[in-house]
Amino acid sequence: MAANAVYYLRTGVKMVWLIDPEARSVTVHQPDRGQLFLEPGQELNGGEVLPGFVCRVDDLFDVPGA
Repeated sequence: MAANAVYYLRTGVKMVWLIDPEARSVTVHQPDRGQLFLEPGQELNGGEVLPGFVCRVDDLFDVPGA
């Protein structure tokens, strides 16, 4: 796990998203849940932390006008 994610989780943050623009992926970290790796074609959601939030991983990397 990335050092930043460990720090945030230890200080009480409920969910950390590490976004990798080169791999076009997202790794979700939550206390006592391990990590979840998401790739293009999958959906990122806020779970219990951000109920109702849903975003396609692909949409995180789309640049308007590019």
